[in-house]
Amino acid sequence: MTPKEIRSYLDKNSIQVKPKTSSKLMRFIGWFLAIRWFWKWPINIKFMSVYTTVINRDVYYPSSWGIFDLDNDRHVTSHAVTFEHEFVHVEQRKKWKILWQLTYLFFPVPFFFAWGRWRWEREAYKVNLRNGRSIDSVVNTLWKYGWPWPKSWMKKWFEENY
Repeated sequence: MTPKEIRSYLDKNSIQVKPKTSSKLMRFIGWFLAIRWFWKWPINIKFMSVYTTVINRDVYYPSSWGIFDLDNDRHVTSHAVTFEHEFVHVEQRKKWKILWQLTYLFFPVPFFFAWGRWRWEREAYKVNLRNGRSIDSVVNTLWKYGWPWPKSWMKKWFEENY
């Protein structure tokens, strides 16, 4: 997508682009995912610094983006694939409404065999594959989302469906 297409999509869908640090909810999720649970390691310590997240009509960008300027074509272009990926989630949410949010967050739990998360992310990660990411890279990234599905099953799905 071009910067103009990205800005047009954001405007058409009334989507705001915000830093994760500006949201109490994002900060809480980041804290929760960084807790060292009974298995001795956190679910995801990079939630705030690496991952972009869509909730409702907001795209929250990570601290690694620094100061992001939506009017700067260079900034938008450097994150175009991420925006396209997140727009897949926007469309999923529009189509599936509350079912999308419930299954993404809570089916069956936020981690370990989280079918909902796996179901929605695999469609969005096709964008990343079309833009040059390898299946192994996508599977490793998804694994860091709280182990939504066994790696071998994810890899096999992408190999058969991409």
